[in-house]
Parts: sequence; C-alpha cells; structure tokens
Amino acid sequence: MSKLTNLIVLRLGNNQLTTIPESISQLINLTHIDLSDNQLTTIPESISQLINLTHIDLMKNQLKNTL
Repeated sequence: MSKLTNLIVLRLGNNQLTTIPESISQLINLTHIDLSDNQLTTIPESISQLINLTHIDLMKNQLKNTL
C-alpha cells in the first residue's frame, strides 16, 4: 500500500472482506473509507494514525465491542 499515499477515497464496500491490513496506516492522505457490507469483526488500531480521515463507513459488518 505504500505506493498509494496520494489516495484520498477508498471504497471497499460489499466485498466480503474479513480483515483490513495494519498497513492501511500508510495511506496517509485518506479522508474517506467505505468498508460497509463486509465480514469484518475488528478494525486495525493503525487506522487511528490516519489523521486526515473524516469519514469511515462500517455499517453491515460483524464488528465486536472490545471494551
């Protein structure tokens, strides 16, 4: 993913994804991520490093509360 640093919108909705790689944090210019309608149970902590991120869609996943 390191070659996609200028990417600002990432649409991966409706793809049956089960995981998101920690390397997503290399997409430093992302402002929008659509991960809706997948099979995700967690999201990587590294996503918090995306300081330009203003919108993330996680609807219709199997995310589990880890609190």
